[in-house]
Amino acid sequence: MPGRRAALAALVFLTAGACGSALTDQQLIRANGQGLGTGRQPSAAAVPQAAASASEPAPPGAVPGTARPAGYAAAPPGVVPRPASAALPAATGGENGTGAAVTVVRHSSPAASPAGRPPAGAAAPAAGVPSAPIATAAGRTIKLGQIATRTGPVGAAMQSGIDATRAWVADVNARGGLAGHPVELVAVDDRGDPNQALSLARQLVEKDGVLALYASLQVTTVQAILPYLESRGVPIIGTCGCSGVAANSPMVFDVGASSVQGLVWEHLAAMSLTDKKKVAIFYCREASGCELIRNGVRGYESRLGFKVVYEAQVSIAQPDFTAEVIQARREGAEVIVTAVDNQSVTRIARSAHRQGYNPVLVDQHGYSEDKLLRDGGPDIEGILAATGVAEWSTAPVMADYREAMRRYNPGGVRGGPGANAWVAGIMLERLARTFPPDPTTADVLEALYGLRHETLGGRIPPTAYRRGMSNGDSAVCGVPITIKGGQFVAPKGPQTFVCAPGWQPVQP
Repeated sequence: MPGRRAALAALVFLTAGACGSALTDQQLIRANGQGLGTGRQPSAAAVPQAAASASEPAPPGAVPGTARPAGYAAAPPGVVPRPASAALPAATGGENGTGAAVTVVRHSSPAASPAGRPPAGAAAPAAGVPSAPIATAAGRTIKLGQIATRTGPVGAAMQSGIDATRAWVADVNARGGLAGHPVELVAVDDRGDPNQALSLARQLVEKDGVLALYASLQVTTVQAILPYLESRGVPIIGTCGCSGVAANSPMVFDVGASSVQGLVWEHLAAMSLTDKKKVAIFYCREASGCELIRNGVRGYESRLGFKVVYEAQVSIAQPDFTAEVIQARREGAEVIVTAVDNQSVTRIARSAHRQGYNPVLVDQHGYSEDKLLRDGGPDIEGILAATGVAEWSTAPVMADYREAMRRYNPGGVRGGPGANAWVAGIMLERLARTFPPDPTTADVLEALYGLRHETLGGRIPPTAYRRGMSNGDSAVCGVPITIKGGQFVAPKGPQTFVCAPGWQPVQP
């Protein structure tokens, strides 16, 4: 049981949006190693959602004996696995269910083709929508790096992000690359080891020559690489939103809801869909980030007019939450805000329903993955959440993501962190408009600093970044969603962002 709890604890960092860790580095490494055997490389059976194929050759640079994610016969074009500005849209005042004023930013977009691209003969895309690169003589290959915890239970939690990055690389290369430059993604696995993460960062920058890191999926290891990246001026474009340390780094550029502030707000944006005011908070004890979310939610209590009537610090290893939901009902809680992993959210719902108790459950973007719809059944009906980017399953501007996943990874996990990772790729396409013929890392940074009220065609709130400063307040907004009829529904609109009271787009 202690080993199982360590493994489960590791899962919470992404799905609960943990912004810090209560585990030591060695505890995390042991947690990631659960069921992986005694060797350094995982067995095929140990990697979630993976299947080895003896008949297929390993892709270049792959570790012999490791498995490929489900749905892949080989790495998509440009993916090299390794071992070891639009104008500011009108903002209108609105009210959430508690009667407190919030900011609502609505995006509209032209009808899109199934692939998310204008049909043949159509007018050019609206400003802010990355257009497909014109096929020309291929320029120098642009290398991007991705450091992720790809194995063990944390790797399973990261799967949607890994699937999306592969799909984006294959898709952008099929459309001509970044401003005519083919893209090569050098994807590495830090195995939850901070020392390995730092070694890999050095390799990516000094040996592979990557221009930037793309869609970092590092739950508790990003803090190990930030001082090095800051010293070299190498940016991370898109993250899992998992680290409070990342929120304070000038080299981290979140795309969509920012780490810490944005992640906390996603819960409150979700609550704009209910008028209920009596709130319970269930937060995990395995990760300090769960308490951070609890504290952040409580910080909005008076401003948004709800009242926390009950709190419970719980374990994500609990088989059910009967005692906690009974006490929440006794205290009159109408809403339960959750800061736990996705599976625990589902178990909380089931525990409540067994008692004839039907509170509104509230979570964040981690609960917007399609696999949860398949696994949750009727108990998850009515759960509220919010996405930091346009809602992936229905938003017209996310049609390109849906099509790329269908084409390049039909068996992949969609939504959640994967939607964020896809939009981070779209950000790279936007930046590439200003790249010179032979771009450098400095050119990537200048393109980032040059953004003004960038929405990527309605995929994100108006965004900009400040030179040499942290970007933890780049986007404190979310698209409220609910589960209805076994589908994700965005009642205010799949491209309508509800932003925190007083939040304003960054003005560099």
